[in-house]
Amino acid sequence: MTRARLAAAVVTLVALSSLQPNLRAAVPAATQEPLARFAIRWIPNPAQSNQLTVEVSGLSNASATELRKADRTPEQWQRLLSVHADQGDLFADVGLPAMLGAYRIEDGTLRFEPQFPLEPGVHYRTVFYPHALPDEGKRRGPPVTSVFQLPRARSAPSTVVSHVYPSGTVLPENLLKF
Repeated sequence: MTRARLAAAVVTLVALSSLQPNLRAAVPAATQEPLARFAIRWIPNPAQSNQLTVEVSGLSNASATELRKADRTPEQWQRLLSVHADQGDLFADVGLPAMLGAYRIEDGTLRFEPQFPLEPGVHYRTVFYPHALPDEGKRRGPPVTSVFQLPRARSAPSTVVSHVYPSGTVLPENLLKF
């Protein structure tokens, strides 16, 4: 009995997979919108090594125009693009607030400049939510994520132990003992 059910399930899946190309062809090409391709870049400021700008490219002209016109609150911007200091644990990251900073649209690109400089050695994660764009009725795809880390500063030790006293093999009698 179970082999019969398994065979029936395989036949059904094969039949459905053969119909799938025909179903796609039946949908008019005008209603098929390709998924937008968004890219996140971390652009360093040449004057300050720990100051960066996060850029999201791939916005449509209509979305960029709507975002430029709108007077959005920081919370609304953060629902579209959020930058966090990554804790390395998904459960620890859930309740953390997004970084503060300035959002703007320039040349069809969404830009975020953190209010405070980034710390070397800390992992930063940015998430762009395409479904939060002004024309959200259209399918935009899954969130786009990028992780960045400034290199750790290499520093020489500021203190060096050059010698330890007493250096003899026998301790003096007046050494305090605890």
